[in-house]
Amino acid sequence: MNILAWITALGLAGMTAMAGAGKVMGSKMSTDMMAHLGVPTSQTRMIGAAEVAGAIGVIIGVLNDASDLEWIGLLAGLGLIALMIGAVVYHQRAGDPMKQSAPAFVVMALAVVYLIAIMAR
Repeated sequence: MNILAWITALGLAGMTAMAGAGKVMGSKMSTDMMAHLGVPTSQTRMIGAAEVAGAIGVIIGVLNDASDLEWIGLLAGLGLIALMIGAVVYHQRAGDPMKQSAPAFVVMALAVVYLIAIMAR
């Protein structure tokens, strides 16, 4: 098993699961941040669900190398990159400083490394 795939999968899944769970549960911090970005509560919960699903998919992908389920990890990684691109766009539209987008860039970087690691196995 590729240790880089495991490290990036755990980091990626941990970050996105925590962020997504806060959005799904409607935590004040998450709803306030998303309202600042102009995202309605119903869409916030859907984004959170997508983040949690992405976290689960990343773990499924790293657990199932060379099996019929490895494609789930690939799609999860790509989906998380797409979500984070959207996050960066929303932060830029809101006029936030670049450091507000930093978590999204970290998740994108982890997802790219994760995808490279699972494809190289």
